[in-house]
Amino acid sequence: MAKNAIHYEFFGSGYQGSINYERLLTRDLSFRAGIGYSTIETEHYIGMRHEMRSDGKWRIETQLKKKERYICLPLTVSHIIGHRRHKLEIGGGLLSLFYDATAEGWTEEYKTDAYPYSSFPFETKLDDNFTLRFDPYHLYYLAIFGYRYQPERRRVLFRFTYTPIIPTSKKGANNLFWFGLSLGYFL
Repeated sequence: MAKNAIHYEFFGSGYQGSINYERLLTRDLSFRAGIGYSTIETEHYIGMRHEMRSDGKWRIETQLKKKERYICLPLTVSHIIGHRRHKLEIGGGLLSLFYDATAEGWTEEYKTDAYPYSSFPFETKLDDNFTLRFDPYHLYYLAIFGYRYQPERRRVLFRFTYTPIIPTSKKGANNLFWFGLSLGYFL
């Protein structure tokens, strides 16, 4: 029976996805280390505030643009229960999440001589720019509970797991309803 496996996990312990190396220490105990990378860009509409100023301008606060980059390092140990190809996997571990994010916001200034809800803006300029930085590192606990398809004579590996991600401090966010799907093969 092969003891080393490589697999890609969609979502799961690697947050948005990870490439993993797994070593079967015994028939029913495995160690896994992985690495994942992802980027997300979002735009949030904050709201609108109208303000009539002495020069006839209306001020409207509008957007917050956020760019996030993650590097994830999951380390897990699992107990594998079952015979033949269909198995139950129960385990846990740690997820180191290196997080780089910036958020840029701005205030748009509109100039109009008409009623403010008519066809504005006539003139626009960006004003009051700001940038926010976020905490660069989080450590999470991982739990693993799932199904594992691992035939003894074939080199294929398939996993479907429930993998809640729980922060070790109050800084991180809970992902209690998180699942993973892994596809890979034994070397």
